Amino acid sequence: MLELTGILEVTNKTAIETFNILKIVIPAIFLGLMLSSYLYSIPIFRSLVKLISNFTSKFGLKSGVAVAAFLVHPVTAYTILSEMLNSKKIDEKEVIIATIVGTFPRTLRLIILFLIPVAIPTLGVWGIYYIALILFTRALISSFGILIAMNTFRENINFEIDIPRMDLKATILRFVRIATTLTITVFIVMLVFNLGLMKYFYSFTPYLSKIGLPPPSIIVISTGFPSMLAAIATAGSLVAKGILTGKSLLISLFIASIAHSFVEVTRNTFPVAASILGKNTGFKVAICILLTRVAANLIAITLLIL
Repeated sequence: MLELTGILEVTNKTAIETFNILKIVIPAIFLGLMLSSYLYSIPIFRSLVKLISNFTSKFGLKSGVAVAAFLVHPVTAYTILSEMLNSKKIDEKEVIIATIVGTFPRTLRLIILFLIPVAIPTLGVWGIYYIALILFTRALISSFGILIAMNTFRENINFEIDIPRMDLKATILRFVRIATTLTITVFIVMLVFNLGLMKYFYSFTPYLSKIGLPPPSIIVISTGFPSMLAAIATAGSLVAKGILTGKSLLISLFIASIAHSFVEVTRNTFPVAASILGKNTGFKVAICILLTRVAANLIAITLLIL
């Protein structure tokens, strides 16, 4: 009976702590998502897409419009690349290079739609540092792709692109998915600590200490394997507890991102790219995206360790 009473007390305490975190984070996320959706509808965003397209075309990429289309949606970009490949306007080599150059606009879309509304409210100032490092490293990868293009292509060509509107229903559904994931993850993480299960994670201390990470980092890394949203929510819980901050927090998130890259590319990128570009080209695109993600995260980790 005492054990049951103790479990109920811990559960109640966890529920209260979870509520106290989410009552601050959830409204900020909702407002951020609404703002992000609005951003897609304003002229300046459409001008940005055109700017990216014209910029990349100057470096010899005929597929500059596809690079810009990553800012709209990867499916849109893959579709344009497929049409250009099938019509012989570009070859498979340019598809791969366009995918590398498209790293930054693809990341910018992710940051606008998800990371700004989620990471900053959840992680606070560390969320800003996290996003800044993501932007910097992805810009490096795209710049590398541009250098390849400059040494590969000569002529350029421009196309027009239609930008789909983000409707209210899609935004609300996205918010529901994010809020659900955050609620479940935060509750579970807080429960782990309140039950005293943290001691089991200390067995990983020798491995983590080699790169200067404390034991709680393993929780962020392990939850990030299936979902980076879960990793950010977990990290937010640890920040709220005062257990993990600073470089350790950021390094943990980037390691989690490396682990998640393998899941995401297998679960989402390859099936989508293969269905549009064909199995062979789709596989090469998926591998390219996997390698660029891992490289960008390793660069971020290196910068943090130095």
